[in-house]
Amino acid sequence: MTLHSLEPSSVETRSAATPLWLRLRDTYTGRPPAQVDVVLERKVGSAWVTLRHPHQVSSQGDLGFLNLGRARWGSAGTFDVRVSCNAPHTIAETSSGKPALETTVPIWTDQSPPVPTIEPISFFPAPDYAFSPSTPLLTGRVVDGGGDPVDRARVRVIETFGARLVIEEARTTPDGWFRLPLRWSSGTTQVDADKGVLTDSIAIVVPDDLRSLPTLTLT
Repeated sequence: MTLHSLEPSSVETRSAATPLWLRLRDTYTGRPPAQVDVVLERKVGSAWVTLRHPHQVSSQGDLGFLNLGRARWGSAGTFDVRVSCNAPHTIAETSSGKPALETTVPIWTDQSPPVPTIEPISFFPAPDYAFSPSTPLLTGRVVDGGGDPVDRARVRVIETFGARLVIEEARTTPDGWFRLPLRWSSGTTQVDADKGVLTDSIAIVVPDDLRSLPTLTLT
């Protein structure tokens, strides 16, 4: 993907007039993913139809659909779009916890350009993520009360590092597996898992229990 020097706060971006920016972040590195596949769809009736519209990505990882919804003259109204972003070896999630962003785009003209919104897309490490070799990792599984795997459950630890709280997070695959980095953990560590109102937590000892393959059961 070619990177462009457009930023949501820049004069160039405002003049390009896009109603929607996506802020892409790899939660392990804190940087934009190196490779992202983007699919834009428009809702037609009850169906989602692929919408071929160019996008650009800034060096800071902000993705914009330039001139999306632009009309040449006096049009009005809105339409619904869905944006899916996928990066290898990660699990993408919007701020609402969904795998894709659904939003409404206004139809606009040059005389009345849109005010862009910035929506975050987080990319959590999947079990096959290429972690740094020295990173302590906990591999485990999340299931429900019936023993069935839970897809896209949140697994995390919260630690105090220096004077600030730091959070390490991962998401589960459809078969319930996760690999959670534990860069700031040592000794007894609480690992929490949840999806919706269902939760579970376990205590492990780092590094002694990193090969234990625990199962968390959401109830």
